[in-house]
Amino acid sequence: MGADLLINERRPLGIFIDKDKFVLGTGGEGDISVVDCRPKDRHLLLKLQMPSINVHKPIVSKLLCGHDERHWFAAEVPRSASNVNHAMQTLKPAVAIRSQQKAGVKADKLNKRHNKGYIRQGEWFFIPTNIFDKCEPFLVFKNEPFRSTGKNHFAEFLARDGGTLVYVNNTLAPNGITEREFNRLSPQVKKHGWTTMTRNAAVYVKGRIRHQDHSPVHLKTWCRVELNREIRGGRFNGFLD
Repeated sequence: MGADLLINERRPLGIFIDKDKFVLGTGGEGDISVVDCRPKDRHLLLKLQMPSINVHKPIVSKLLCGHDERHWFAAEVPRSASNVNHAMQTLKPAVAIRSQQKAGVKADKLNKRHNKGYIRQGEWFFIPTNIFDKCEPFLVFKNEPFRSTGKNHFAEFLARDGGTLVYVNNTLAPNGITEREFNRLSPQVKKHGWTTMTRNAAVYVKGRIRHQDHSPVHLKTWCRVELNREIRGGRFNGFLD
């Protein structure tokens, strides 16, 4: 699919991203095989199999590898994924699937970043909603950050509903800790770069959405923000805003 590949015998079995190339770890026992390859779309579905205590039931995972807009990626998907298209569908949150069905999105548009059912930027899906027409307006923030892990995305306009307050430190607690956990920290630790964010809130955005690794998208109407369904923390590779 046009990607550079580096084989590293010291890394455990798996696929890793190193800047502009894939790294294939071949350390330890296991096997990697190609399930489906779509060179034109620059996507590949891999199956990784490792021995387990039960010799009749090996540990099996599947990874969708490909190129998205500007960068290569590798995402762990459900083992039921049978091909690249199926794997891409499994990454979509349920609300995005319902939205594209309601909008009558045609088969050849289902895996586009932009279709009538949603707009996608990286791991985030933006699904049009009329919630602001049905209830009292939420408190709206301007140029507000949101993220799952890693670098922030920024929304020109953002509103939240519900969620839990967490304290985030890029070094000590990048995924956030609760207020109770934060209060247990020593005064000296509390001084170092903590910010407050909200975990698992319903988030709505509008306007220009930007991220340093992606082209900006422009949302003309309010959209519900949903994270993709990649298997995070998997053997081979929280919602904060």
